[in-house]
Amino acid sequence: MFRRLAPLAHFLLLALACFGVSLTARAQRIDVQIDEYAQPFVGAGSSIPLYLFNHFTLPQAGQEEALDLIVRDLNLAYLQDYPEFRPSDPANADYFGRRVEYFQAAKAIDSTVQLSMTFSIFPDDLRNDTLIGNRTERRLDYLRPGIYDEVAGWYFEVLDYYRRNGLDIDVVNAVNEPDFITQRYGFGTDSRRGTAEIFAQAIGRLKEMIDDPAINVNGVVQPLIMGPSTIAPSGAVGFINYYKANFPQAWDNIDIVAYHQYTNGVNSSVRSVPTVAEGKPVYQSEMHTNRGDNLDALTDLSVNHRGVLSLAQLFCTAVNGGTNAWFYFLNVFPTDDSNPGLLQIQNGFTRPRPFKHYYAFKQLTSAQPAGARVVERRLASLRLNDAIVSTFRDEGSDTVYVHAANYRSVTRTVDMAFEEDGGSRRVPVMALETRVTDETRNDESTGWVQSDSMSTTLRVELPPYSLSTFAVALSGTVSTRDVG
Repeated sequence: MFRRLAPLAHFLLLALACFGVSLTARAQRIDVQIDEYAQPFVGAGSSIPLYLFNHFTLPQAGQEEALDLIVRDLNLAYLQDYPEFRPSDPANADYFGRRVEYFQAAKAIDSTVQLSMTFSIFPDDLRNDTLIGNRTERRLDYLRPGIYDEVAGWYFEVLDYYRRNGLDIDVVNAVNEPDFITQRYGFGTDSRRGTAEIFAQAIGRLKEMIDDPAINVNGVVQPLIMGPSTIAPSGAVGFINYYKANFPQAWDNIDIVAYHQYTNGVNSSVRSVPTVAEGKPVYQSEMHTNRGDNLDALTDLSVNHRGVLSLAQLFCTAVNGGTNAWFYFLNVFPTDDSNPGLLQIQNGFTRPRPFKHYYAFKQLTSAQPAGARVVERRLASLRLNDAIVSTFRDEGSDTVYVHAANYRSVTRTVDMAFEEDGGSRRVPVMALETRVTDETRNDESTGWVQSDSMSTTLRVELPPYSLSTFAVALSGTVSTRDVG
């Protein structure tokens, strides 16, 4: 049952607003096929590498609030870091010590949050200066005998350090944006070959080290391996196909196929990634706002308000294309107008300030329960440049979640129907909760409103330049989810 329902005295007014009974407006349509399940959405992630030390400039109460906002409020599935040093170097003691402190505090809030390590930049002792064209690049010393054993040793050193501090690393993201930073992995600019050697040799050796009790005396757990984390979805397709054809061991060593959306992130190339993944989970492992289509026209909006709509485009394109998890970059950013950050923290702050798009991220990733599945939806007249829609249902639950963004300066009226059995039966609506982020509201909720009409069509309104999230309880019990 709902913990909180609208008072009876306010019911009619709220019903008018939330169920949209104005019959004079010309409505658009969303038909949700509630029993046509697609992939599960396992949850969201966010990264800590840059500006982590800003977090520790806050007083203790401010640090606790920041972690509560990130871990509990966002209901994160993953926290991600990008180590580029060795824990064994005393010069890095504070660098790694602060990370242990942050992760331990996060785990104290939610012990289920998982830790991911993206090994993006090699330690200096594993690199050398190489002339490529007319430029000197500091890259992996790939011709050195035993270099991939050394790379595996670095991975293991990081995992073992965290294990000795009571933390298990759940995911190893072995490379990062190799379609963009093509010289990092050796072999000239042939980063497909360079990363294939990493996955085949270094990851293969890491697994052997973890399985060897003579080496793994502290009980490092075998992590899942993620990659290739390309800057574009099409890049992931190309790299994975290359591995399959030329380095099958590299492909076999990848458990999670990952990509980013910095390039072509809102077009159909996203849908190609699950095809090459062949049933392996697909994660979008790093992204931030103000990438996407048709954002230049939104010049009257603040950077962070425009970011709300950008985030809706990116997220909905990803999950509608078969993606299982969506990671944000970064947790913390210091400037006033930030695309990469979720929380603003500057020197002198006593508490964190969420950016406006923080609330959109919360709506999109945690309105539906973790593990809820994407369900099919059919749209009429909701074009890409106007709105993007994603729909979820926790399998077996009677609550459906609909995210809809409005890119126009006017309110849009939308009719929603919830169908099953191939569209042959419409399910009556029992209750509705609406959450909105727009110019003046930040994830503002109406609370749950019960319907006394048992209508099979729900009419709602999308405010100008907004992201709306609708939790719709269908016939049966009001909800099987605790929605307090």
